[in-house]
Amino acid sequence: MKRLFILLACVCWIPCSSLFAITFSKINSLGQTLYYQTIGSEAVYVIKPPSGTYSNLTGTVVVPGTVYYNGTTYSVTRVGNNAFKDCIGITEFDLPNGIEQINTGSFSGCTGLTFIDLPDYLQSINGSFSGCTNLQYVSMPNGLKSIKGNAFEDCTSLEYLEIPASVNKIEGKAFAGAGISSFNISSNSTHYRVLDDGALVSFNGDTLIAYPPATNVNSYNLVGSYRIIGIGAFYNNLNLLHVVVGNNVEQILTSAFEGCERLLDATLGENVYNIGTKAFYNCIALNTLTLRSVVPPEISSNSFTNVPHTCQIYVPCVSLNTYHSNNTFIHFPNVYGLFDYDIVIRVNDETRGRVDILTEPTCEYPELLLEAVPNVGYKFVKWSDNCPDAMRSIDVEGDISLTAYFTAQTNDIGDIVDKDVLIYSSDKRIKIELSKPQKIIISNIQGQIVYEGQDTRINLLVNTGVYVVKINGTKSKSIMVL
Repeated sequence: MKRLFILLACVCWIPCSSLFAITFSKINSLGQTLYYQTIGSEAVYVIKPPSGTYSNLTGTVVVPGTVYYNGTTYSVTRVGNNAFKDCIGITEFDLPNGIEQINTGSFSGCTGLTFIDLPDYLQSINGSFSGCTNLQYVSMPNGLKSIKGNAFEDCTSLEYLEIPASVNKIEGKAFAGAGISSFNISSNSTHYRVLDDGALVSFNGDTLIAYPPATNVNSYNLVGSYRIIGIGAFYNNLNLLHVVVGNNVEQILTSAFEGCERLLDATLGENVYNIGTKAFYNCIALNTLTLRSVVPPEISSNSFTNVPHTCQIYVPCVSLNTYHSNNTFIHFPNVYGLFDYDIVIRVNDETRGRVDILTEPTCEYPELLLEAVPNVGYKFVKWSDNCPDAMRSIDVEGDISLTAYFTAQTNDIGDIVDKDVLIYSSDKRIKIELSKPQKIIISNIQGQIVYEGQDTRINLLVNTGVYVVKINGTKSKSIMVL
């Protein structure tokens, strides 16, 4: 047993010793010294100097495709983390086609860089170009697979970017703060697509990946097919003032609206069940938040950090106590019940009268008090539900849509042939409502018949002018259509 143990120890020791990474430097074709570290036995990646940076480099930097060291030729396949970070004097990188990965921070802060052609075999871009504020053009290879978080963050001069069809993964904040006003995806992509407003979404429309950070639109009504507002979708969008998240949306992911410092109000639909980490972090101007979910969503502890505690929060009446005791909203003193029904009140002609809402319904008193007030020379006839009372009270138990009908005061047929009859004009139409079928003849001022028939309801489009309406051949009414 002892001899077997020694044998195993030797077998393990030999290959393990060969796995130690080797760091070395080489001078490129322009006389520039670059540093490398081995990846296995055949490849290396470019790294920053073991002590210091490449801040002394200016102009074009050439990264060779292979380097020879200590009897071995290595392929250069990556640019390492922060390799050229903050090298502001570099204006161009000449990268070999064998580069497959550009790591986090590889070229971040290279403010002298204005364009870059990415290698043909590149598979992944990490947070590689963040803070390259003068970067205007990026040529992406057709085989690129992923664009990871913060890849082009704060590239404020980058207004156009063509994303190849091969890209099947785009992470949150990849374009946050960039100069892009509309995304562009190759037409044959089966992973992503762009909506008419320039927004980037998953191909099936399930997830909103990002809104163009440089668009000047300040109001968004997110009622598309997507169920998810993706990570950093509106991150640091300083144009955003108003947002409505529709009932289709179920999740608002990490940092979705983080840093939207001018956002004034947000409405979240009734099916939102999850609000992720920092979703509204640093929304320092938010003064109204409406949550329509009856059950409070799952909320991370810092989802609303730095939102003013004076923000007014509206929630469904039935859930008021639940929201009051929620670990997040317990810190917001202004949480109110939302009487969440659609109430639409109209008049048949605004020149004839108006409707005053005397009392609006609340969670405590769900009563709506209305009064129909006619203008001089007109009178109130009835409501669209046939209620004859000008002033009325309604117990609100659902959506309400009512129209108040007014008509001119006349001495002919009048406005009422029987109790439930209306004759009036609106929107260049003659409108008649009868309680039972009666013979109707409508003539213009020249005596030409424009309508004849037996009906209970007429909605007749006519030219401007004066018309005579006859009911059953005996009673008549003159009506002016404007």
